[in-house]
This record gives sequence, structure tokens and C-alpha cells, in this order.
Amino acid sequence: APIGAAPERTDVLVVGAGVTGLSAALAVASRGQDVVIVDRRFGSGAACRSGGIIVGDTLIGPAPGFERCDLELRDWVSANAPACRLQWAGCMELDRDDRLRAQPVDWQDAGLVRLSRVVEGGTLDPAALVSALAWAAVERGARFVDGLAIDRCERSGSRLMASGGGQ
Repeated sequence: APIGAAPERTDVLVVGAGVTGLSAALAVASRGQDVVIVDRRFGSGAACRSGGIIVGDTLIGPAPGFERCDLELRDWVSANAPACRLQWAGCMELDRDDRLRAQPVDWQDAGLVRLSRVVEGGTLDPAALVSALAWAAVERGARFVDGLAIDRCERSGSRLMASGGGQ
């Protein structure tokens, strides 16, 4: 449950309660550090409005440092968040290449779009994922402040000072 106001001090301040911010908060809280998550309006960000597609590879290849992150997310969701309704059946990767077969995808957008290949991946309910990550972080000791927008960050020696107000 969200706490009323942001504390004056914390080891780690996470700004934004989307998938990335909540994953970071969960990792930090799991290591026993004091973490506070602040969000302008929990559940209204891009993560909850996404299509919930999980893909670990792209047309140009995997992003360095993110190899297997899709599989780690799949395994975490399977073990910790059944409400996400994970379906792991692969994802169609589309390309603008008229040399590709016209089946099973052949549509016009700003050019011809066809199936390049099926890659490992799946879909889930993104709002349920955000909720599950938030609960997991709070269960491990993270504190959550909803309704706070960070307006300014300043460095003071080895400290970072953040200030904000309402939405």
C-alpha cells in the first residue's frame, strides 16, 4: 500500500513505477537496501497501456546486456504472477521485405509487411504485471509513494537531492 509522503532519506529512490522502475526496486529491496518508489499516477503510464508483448530478440539482434531477459521475465511471471495470464507461444517478427512469402501475413502499411520469422516470446496482461511487481517490491520492504511527481534533481557532493510536488 502506498505511504502518504516521501521520506526525507532513502538509499535508493526509484522514479516511475513502470516495469523497469519496479523491477529495479524489487532487485534493490531484495538485497536489503532501503528503496522508495515514487510515481505521478500509479497504473496510468505506458507499461499498463502497452500490448503486453514479450520478445527477447529483434530484427537487428539481441540488445547487448539483455540476452535472455525475456526468459527471466517469463520464469518470474510463471512463478510469481499467475494473474498476468502469460501465454508463451512465440511472436511473429514482421519485416518490409517483398521477397518474403505472402502467407501467413501480407498486409500494406507504409509499404508491404510480411512475416520474417517466429521468435521466442509471448503475451501477458501488462497492468497485472505492473501490479505484481509493485506488490513483490513492497513485500520485500520497498516503500511506495503514489501521486508524487519529481520536478527536480540536484547533486550535492555524493548525494542526490530530489524534490517534487503533486501530479
